[in-house]
Amino acid sequence: MTEITTEEMTTPNGWDDKPLQKRAGTRGLLPTSWLKRPVKLSYTDATGMSVDTSALLLDWCALGGVFAIGGARTIIPWERLALIELVQD
Repeated sequence: MTEITTEEMTTPNGWDDKPLQKRAGTRGLLPTSWLKRPVKLSYTDATGMSVDTSALLLDWCALGGVFAIGGARTIIPWERLALIELVQD
């Protein structure tokens, strides 16, 4: 007898194996203990000027770091970043 469910499942390894449930929610690239931590940033802006600011580290992706700067989500490309420093709470 086979159970039929409406939840997404992974492919079983063999005929007798039960399917495993897929993980719910999204999974980012950073450990959860690093999320929403304050950081100090140094980067080069679009005009070529050096910028030093503080932000919240939200995540990172292939394009660059994802930060909350002044309440707005901002991606700073890897080639523009000079320094990301975690600030002690």
